[in-house]
Amino acid sequence: MLMIFLQFASFLIGTFVTLNIFFFSEVIEGRLHIGKCPEGVRWVSNVTLSELSGIWFEIEKYDIIMERSFDRCNTLELIPRQDTSGEYLVAHKFGISFESYYVTGKLYQKHPPTGEIIASFRAARELVARKFRHYLVLFDPNSYAVFYGCDSSIFGSEYLWIYSRGQTMSIETSEHIKDELRKMGVSLVDLIWTDHLPCLLI
Repeated sequence: MLMIFLQFASFLIGTFVTLNIFFFSEVIEGRLHIGKCPEGVRWVSNVTLSELSGIWFEIEKYDIIMERSFDRCNTLELIPRQDTSGEYLVAHKFGISFESYYVTGKLYQKHPPTGEIIASFRAARELVARKFRHYLVLFDPNSYAVFYGCDSSIFGSEYLWIYSRGQTMSIETSEHIKDELRKMGVSLVDLIWTDHLPCLLI
């Protein structure tokens, strides 16, 4: 009887652990967010998609559980589609060449040429295929691009990516970006830095 009880208890624990792993890796892709999203966030709407084209280097982002092992050489590349859609292909590369993986998606503008710009991603390793959106909230075509996304459901997700045209960013530029995000009400807690030194050595 004791053996049956122990086997049943082991089964319940295993099921609980499996469901939790699935929940946090597949349902909450970003940082866990509970409550309302910041009301002060405003999307950039006075730029064109062509100004965003090219390669961007990830400088800082929220500490997301599923991306903790990818903290080096992360880039975002925006490429015009070869059709009439006006959209751009998005390739978010995590890691250096021999240990990297990609998240792919698209960049589009709701109401060209002045509407908000949205990056919609689909993770290549997801068990459940879903898309999630990030809006361009701060932008300088020659310097930086900041994407933010927030889901206000009970167990929502929150995302923040700070990109630079170069592999480094000056302290002055970084502080300017963070001051603007604070004004919007965006939390800067749990931001982690992306190391690009290994990419320079390859």
